[in-house]
Amino acid sequence: MKVAYTAEALGDVASILSFVAKRSPSHAPDIAARVDMAVKALKVFPRAARFDGETDSYERPIPGLPMLLIYTITDDLVEVIGVFHTSRNPKTKHRTGL
Repeated sequence: MKVAYTAEALGDVASILSFVAKRSPSHAPDIAARVDMAVKALKVFPRAARFDGETDSYERPIPGLPMLLIYTITDDLVEVIGVFHTSRNPKTKHRTGL
């Protein structure tokens, strides 16, 4: 299965890493690696996540971080549509189907 990011999801990752790098530069690479590992795991287990039938998207926690990957699945593509910090307002999540 192929995995791709939307522009919005890439923007989320860039914003998160920028925020962390300003406050704790030594932690930014670890966070980037954790996000990358979680995204790579989607290739193997794309449906091992919470499914939201209302929005037709999945939410999967990123191990060791208070973040969620939000993504959709088609026949041959997992598309990451957002990376969401769980301390934020849930209404601000990137969603499809709304």
